[in-house]
Amino acid sequence: EGGQPLWGSKIDTSVDDLFEMQDQVSRRIAEALQIQLTPADERRLAHGAQPAAGAHELVLKGRVHMLLESLSDVNMAIDAFERAHAIDPGSALPLAGLADAYARMAFTFEPEGDWYVQAVAMCDRALAIDPELPEGRYLRARLLWTPQHGFDFHGALREFAAALARRPNFSEAHAI
Repeated sequence: EGGQPLWGSKIDTSVDDLFEMQDQVSRRIAEALQIQLTPADERRLAHGAQPAAGAHELVLKGRVHMLLESLSDVNMAIDAFERAHAIDPGSALPLAGLADAYARMAFTFEPEGDWYVQAVAMCDRALAIDPELPEGRYLRARLLWTPQHGFDFHGALREFAAALARRPNFSEAHAI
């Protein structure tokens, strides 16, 4: 309350190890607060869902383009996610990004195309790599709550709950 620091620590890392640094910071804060991490917390910290550094930058660029509502931005997002996938084909996040972009194409810009089928395929591929990926579970929920899936309310709620169980602060899953 008096503006005095309660804890301080130095962590040496590079930008390439940004997510490792986040894990280290989380662990050090838990240690400083004398908080016992649960096995689920340990799994979350140990599980690296982030793609390689170059691919991660492209995923972030794709996500920024997805925030915008134009067809050209969605196309730029698709390009960024495809390039990220080419750099790191073992990462689920570029595939989840593609699923999101394809769903946007299906429901906003070209409903007559095969974008919905492609969105489902990319979502399935992302979840095959990481079955607990919050972005993947969230996207599956969105894809289930569509006319193509008969507005599967129960399935969508199950997937939203799974996304939030894995990442309680996942704002997109809260906004639905």
